[in-house]
Amino acid sequence: MAYCQQSDLEAVIGKQQLAELTNDTPNQYTFTVSGIVTAPAVANTYSNNGLTLTIVSLSLTNGAGTIVAAAPSGSATAPLSAGVLTRVTGNGDASISYSAVSASDPTIIAAMITQADNEIDAKAGQVYNVPFTPGTNCTSIPTEIFQISVAFAVYYCFLRRIIIVATPKAILNRYNEAMANLEAVSNQQLNLDDGNPTIASSETMIETGTEDPQAGFYDPTGDNPLSSY
Repeated sequence: MAYCQQSDLEAVIGKQQLAELTNDTPNQYTFTVSGIVTAPAVANTYSNNGLTLTIVSLSLTNGAGTIVAAAPSGSATAPLSAGVLTRVTGNGDASISYSAVSASDPTIIAAMITQADNEIDAKAGQVYNVPFTPGTNCTSIPTEIFQISVAFAVYYCFLRRIIIVATPKAILNRYNEAMANLEAVSNQQLNLDDGNPTIASSETMIETGTEDPQAGFYDPTGDNPLSSY
């Protein structure tokens, strides 16, 4: 289970910005559809808002899911935010209702979120059981983990366009703050109380306030404990 979703990234930088960062195929759109009886095939065409859209791929379960379709290169208009796709060619349903459309590439966004979550697990896993899975090792995704995931994923999206799109200072600051929090989690300086995640092992927990401040300190002027061997 991903620690955040595409909509969470859109809430931070907006749909338009996210699309510019993640869509490597201009004029390609992902439609959220439902109620499909006969699914269209790849290369079938549908129209909406004066555009003729060619089906690129489908991900459907029981007639619902997503359809990716491409408009002609250089199209000046875009599909309506919600509406109906009307068949032009092919044997799919004559009309397909969709509730949302995005110019972002969901596959790329999922990859950015996975990259973020893998980095989180690598560090948080030094203390907690990972991945954080509600109903298994936590009651819900800890708020701190959710926030770190969003910050990392948004930052990684900007890195995809680092040559042509400068990462805004606010995004960079948010990433650095999230990284500091993740380091604090892995060093047991920040507890994930929200979500009730389980500790990986009681042996990994260090009782704060009881550590010897000199532990691990080397005094070159002192006695060498190995000199008698």
